[in-house]
Amino acid sequence: MALPACWFQSISASIAKPKVGYVRINEPVVVNFSEKIDARSVKLALSPNTQVTITANGRRMLVTAVNGWRPGKVYSLTGQDIRSSDHSMALSSVTDKFKT
Repeated sequence: MALPACWFQSISASIAKPKVGYVRINEPVVVNFSEKIDARSVKLALSPNTQVTITANGRRMLVTAVNGWRPGKVYSLTGQDIRSSDHSMALSSVTDKFKT
């Protein structure tokens, strides 16, 4: 059975887990997506609040703390309204955590 043309599919996302079990204070957090994303659609919130730069290319996004991550913290990263590169799919909201 074919899906209707208006069927809206979703994108999935996850933070890549470093081999050491935590993100080093001077390294970016890597977020992987199931589809290529439109980098302009990315809206992120971090807790604790941290100034970051975002580099997105294809299915991968790098989130880098401008002044480094604070050691020994658990961060919560929330993304909203992330669109696929062709805007046929979206991720309305996703939250994941990582440790430094």
